[in-house]
Amino acid sequence: MSQVYNLTGSIPSSFTKLQNLRSLSIRYTNLSGPIPEFLVQLKNLEGLNLHDNELSGEIPATLGGITTLRSLELEHNKLHGSIPDLFGKISSNFSVLDLSYNRLSGKIPKSLSRFNFVFVNLSNNKLVGDGSMIFTENGSRRSVVWVNLSRNLLEFDLSKLRLAKTLKQLDLSHNKIRGSIPKQVTELRNLYYTWM
Repeated sequence: MSQVYNLTGSIPSSFTKLQNLRSLSIRYTNLSGPIPEFLVQLKNLEGLNLHDNELSGEIPATLGGITTLRSLELEHNKLHGSIPDLFGKISSNFSVLDLSYNRLSGKIPKSLSRFNFVFVNLSNNKLVGDGSMIFTENGSRRSVVWVNLSRNLLEFDLSKLRLAKTLKQLDLSHNKIRGSIPKQVTELRNLYYTWM
C-alpha cells in the first residue's frame, strides 16, 4: 500500500482482508490509538512503517507472529512500555528497526541479537542495560551499517565492542557508557559519522 496522508482515527480491522499486502506505510498523519494486534493476520507483510503518527500504548508482542517481517519503523509516536521479546519467530532477514523518539523503557531484548541489522535506531527513549548485542553475536561481528542508541540510559563497556567494518554511522551519545574508545575505530574506513 502506498503512502496515505492526513488520516485520523485508528487502523481499521478491514486491512486484514489484504492478505497479499507486502508493505504498509502510513506516515506523517494523525493516526492514533494502539497498534492493533490484528496486523499479525497479514502473513505476507515485509515492511510495516507507521512513523510520525500519534500512536500510543505498548508495542504488541503479536507483531512477532508476522514471520515475513523485514522492516519495522514505529519512530516518532507515543509508544511506551518495554520492547517486547517478539523477535524470536521473525525471519532472519529482519534488517531494519526504528523505534526512536518514543517513551520506551526497560532492557533491549536479547532476541535482537539474532539479527544482522543494516539499520537500527532506538534513540530518544528510556532504555536501560546492555546494548552491545546490536554489534556482536557470540563474539562474531555483524555487518551493521547504521546504529543510533543515543539518549537512553544504556550501560556497557565501549572498549569491549567489536565494531563491523561496514559501519558508516554510530551514535552512542548521552548514555552511561564506560571504557575507552576501541582502537579498532581507526580501521572503520566506511565510518563518516560517530558520536560517543
